[in-house]
Amino acid sequence: METRTTEARIELEAFVGGLVHALNNPLTYVQTNLTSLRRDVRDVTELVRAVDALLPRLGSEFADEAAHLRSLRAGLAMERPDELLDGLIADCQDGLRQVQVYLRATRQVPRTLATPDGVGETFEPQALLLPLVERLRAALGAAAALDFGGEPLSPREGVGDRWRVVFEAVLENARQALAGGPGRRGGQRIQVTTGAGHVIVDDDGPGVAEALRERIFLPFFTTRPGSVGLGLAVAAASARAEGGAVELAPGRSPLGGARFVVRLSGV
Repeated sequence: METRTTEARIELEAFVGGLVHALNNPLTYVQTNLTSLRRDVRDVTELVRAVDALLPRLGSEFADEAAHLRSLRAGLAMERPDELLDGLIADCQDGLRQVQVYLRATRQVPRTLATPDGVGETFEPQALLLPLVERLRAALGAAAALDFGGEPLSPREGVGDRWRVVFEAVLENARQALAGGPGRRGGQRIQVTTGAGHVIVDDDGPGVAEALRERIFLPFFTTRPGSVGLGLAVAAASARAEGGAVELAPGRSPLGGARFVVRLSGV
């Protein structure tokens, strides 16, 4: 069984690696062409400015030529061609960078979900969770409060690295909820509660709209600008691989935002 799992992991890594490589090649061409286009836009801009300066100086003997130039100039539909074209190129580069972020994140997925050698070892969920909570508390600083408490988690059998990925993703999701964003209400408090085989993470952020609840764990789904949308998807898949689960609780959390429940294996 372990041999088949290892082979499947190698095949998945090879597939993702090949896909990323195949997409990186055309992305490199796009980046190179955008660089050239930005250079050419400067030349076109200078040419347009020269035409604008020349037209009023053309005498009647060049009436036909002037009319033709005015027609071509009007067809550009640009008052400030440099600003317009630079903006379009910048938008393309932003989109290119976003695709590159997705590719880098996709490359990490097989490694995250892979079953390491030596599965079935005893690990301490509490020992994994505590430093992540403290790291989040330090990251929040004075901007928000983080409460931690509950019944200590008991040792379990499984792959601790997978559960670390799960805890990191759910805590990071709460942090992002507090950060808010364009048109989104931020929050000021996160509460992490441990119980008999589960970890509950509450926040007082904007919560999850009812229409989005079924999509929250889908790969690459996100409502936050700049986010890849893989965190919760990988966390849910990692927990399932360990016999556990990551769930979005119904309604709002007691704090008014979202409540995520991490259920450990064997519960």
